[in-house]
Amino acid sequence: MRFSRSFSSFGILAILSALAYAAPVFGAAGRQGYTKLLVSHLFVQPNASAPAQISGNDGLILADYDSFSLVSAPQASVERIVARGVAAGLGVTIHDEYDLVGLPGGTIDTRIGIVKPPTGETISAYASGKYGLYVLQFIGPPRPEWIKTLLTSGAVIIEAVPLNAYVVALTPEIAVTLSKLSEVQFLEIYQPFLKGAIVDRVSGIDQDVIVEVAEAPGIAETTAAITRVLGSVEQRKNRGGLYLYGRLKPGDVSKLLSDPLVIAIHQLTGLTPSDERQATSLSSNTMTSGGNVIPTQPGSYASWLTGANACNVCGNLSNEGFIIGIADTGVDSGANAY
Repeated sequence: MRFSRSFSSFGILAILSALAYAAPVFGAAGRQGYTKLLVSHLFVQPNASAPAQISGNDGLILADYDSFSLVSAPQASVERIVARGVAAGLGVTIHDEYDLVGLPGGTIDTRIGIVKPPTGETISAYASGKYGLYVLQFIGPPRPEWIKTLLTSGAVIIEAVPLNAYVVALTPEIAVTLSKLSEVQFLEIYQPFLKGAIVDRVSGIDQDVIVEVAEAPGIAETTAAITRVLGSVEQRKNRGGLYLYGRLKPGDVSKLLSDPLVIAIHQLTGLTPSDERQATSLSSNTMTSGGNVIPTQPGSYASWLTGANACNVCGNLSNEGFIIGIADTGVDSGANAY
């Protein structure tokens, strides 16, 4: 079931394509075929000249700021609005990105809604009274009073995401309340397929991972659930949040991502020694011949790549499209290659 609100100022939520994920969508959704513009004021508020004459009947003023107004307009009307702004000596900038949300698993066009991939995991709803992660986008650059309203509602801001959007922890009841705010144009459950999952899902080998967890009510329950999946875990907390380290079976990736407070899963990269720097250093592998500085072993790096199995395919690579960059700090002892 899909829920949406109809506003005279924002229009009706567009009908999604057959691939669109049919889950609750809250907020005053933007219209398909529309874009956002910022129209500058002649003077700073409260004495600013109203940009209504610039947008005319083509656009709708969504919000006023100190030095500009936010306008929603049909894409077919943008040139006319820009022309009126130029004639009046006012700046008009187009911001189609104000209706986009960039997430690790993909970009959402909030005028359309979430489009679920064929194999994407989804969450239909969170349990009543339980906090879970949502994606919230404002109609434009967040105003201080909008953030204050968000916080006083009981929402927990987890992190900002581009553009004019946040990952927030809410209960379903708080989500309904926030969906009634005119400044909120999109509010949706943070679906598992949109979360960060930098792990190898096709490998049959267990992987050392870091699980990023939102610090919100219910975190103890989430930590216990992660521990049951990973077995023994190590918890580390820093300014960025709470992270659990453990060993993950590839088949349990979906289970973790579907937890209401799991933000992302990252495979822990192992550190191994490499002598590549020595192999590529010119300052320690040069000699002078006929007044010119030349490498002592021109094929040393190629030999290192193939011989040490550092790049077992490099010997057969084409040089098409490659650009070579050379840098010299000038601080190497006895360096004379520049």
